[in-house]
Amino acid sequence: SPGASTATVIRTSGIPGTRKETPVANKFNAQPTVVDGIRFDSQAEARRYGQLQALQAAGAISGLKVHPKYLLQPGFTHGKTTERAITYEGDFEYRENGAVIVEDVKGVETDVFKLKRKLFIYNYPHFTLRIVPAKEV
Repeated sequence: SPGASTATVIRTSGIPGTRKETPVANKFNAQPTVVDGIRFDSQAEARRYGQLQALQAAGAISGLKVHPKYLLQPGFTHGKTTERAITYEGDFEYRENGAVIVEDVKGVETDVFKLKRKLFIYNYPHFTLRIVPAKEV
């Protein structure tokens, strides 16, 4: 459920009538946090949101958006196979000194993120992708 610190996974053994619910913690030990009705994947991301709100109030940035989504590759069909689109969801987008900044608070840069970062830079060269280490927030 949104805002919960663990998900529930239903594991079955394949034998009818056997189900076991097991709480599964976030693999990076991030604690989901809700601020202003917005769910953030970690406390660091929620803290950064507060920092960016203060910067916007001070006039240093404008147009703050939370969880903006970007298309990296459209979905397509190849023969009988349909492939889903590849998207990237940043943590924040805002304008700073006329430039569009897309920001991601990261504790760990996964291989999937590294690939999506490259695709984002290729597809959106006019945007700046800023990675903020979670430990610095």
